[in-house]
Amino acid sequence: MLNFIMFQELKKLLNDKLKLGSNKVKPPARGSYWVYVCFRSEEERQNALVALNGYVWKNKTLTAEVKYCFVIFPD
Repeated sequence: MLNFIMFQELKKLLNDKLKLGSNKVKPPARGSYWVYVCFRSEEERQNALVALNGYVWKNKTLTAEVKYCFVIFPD
């Protein structure tokens, strides 16, 4: 479970240490074991997938996968 301190450390890991350039990092709900991470481009997202899959952080192996979101704008 990610608490607030671990969440802030995760954001620093993504942006400062791994230089992934995420623009949004947020947990879906309290007590979740996963987070949403958004990137500004497809290239940055692909770099993050490569960097995060198998990365060991705090004795846990991280995995990353792509989830697509479709937004429909009314006419």
